[in-house]
Amino acid sequence: MSHRMSEEAWEHLALEVLGEVFWQPKPGAEIAPGSGERETWDELLIPSRLRTKMRELNPGVPREYIDQALAMIVAPTSQDAITENYRIHRYLTEGFRGLTYIDDACQEHTPTIRLISAEPNENDWLAVNQVTIAKGDFERRFDIVLYLNGKPVSIIELKQSGTKHADVTAAHAQLQTYRRKFPIAFRFAVIVIAMAGIPARSGTSY
Repeated sequence: MSHRMSEEAWEHLALEVLGEVFWQPKPGAEIAPGSGERETWDELLIPSRLRTKMRELNPGVPREYIDQALAMIVAPTSQDAITENYRIHRYLTEGFRGLTYIDDACQEHTPTIRLISAEPNENDWLAVNQVTIAKGDFERRFDIVLYLNGKPVSIIELKQSGTKHADVTAAHAQLQTYRRKFPIAFRFAVIVIAMAGIPARSGTSY
C-alpha cells in the first residue's frame, strides 16, 4: 500500500485539522492585494484585521491613537531581520507602549496596547494556503500562513511524502531561501514549520 501524498493533499489535510482548532481556512487569492486584506505583494501582514482587533481589545484608547500605534508597529525600525523580529515579539507578549497622548481633560496617557487576547475566542484566527509574495522579479508562494489578528505568526512549508526524496531538510532549506529574499515578511513569525509528511521540524524563523 502506498503512503505517498502530494503537497496539495497535505495542504488540504492540514487546513482541515487547523479548522477544527480555531483557524478559519481561506485560499491565498482571497487575501491578495486588492482584496481589502493584504496591501502589498512583498508584505504578508493584513493591516485591516490587526486594526480591527486592536480597536476591540483596547476600547479605552481613541481610534485615532490606535491607528497611530498601528502605523508605528508596522513601520520597520531596522533592516536587521533578527532585531525586527525581536521588536515585534515584545509587542506580542508585552503589548505596545510607544505612544503617549493627551485626552480631552488634558490628562496624559501612555497605554499598554494589546495586539492579542489571552482569551482564544477574542482573537481572529486565519489559516491561508498558497500565499503569493513577490518583490521585483522574485516571486514565491508559501504553502500555509497562519494569521493571528492579521499578523502572520507562522509559516508552514510542505513537501510531498512517501518518496525517497521526501525530506524535511529540503522544506527547511526552502524556508531559509524565502527568509533571505523576504526578511521583513518574517518579522511577525513566532514559529516556522517544515514538513515532509509525518516527519516535521519547527522553530523560530531566524
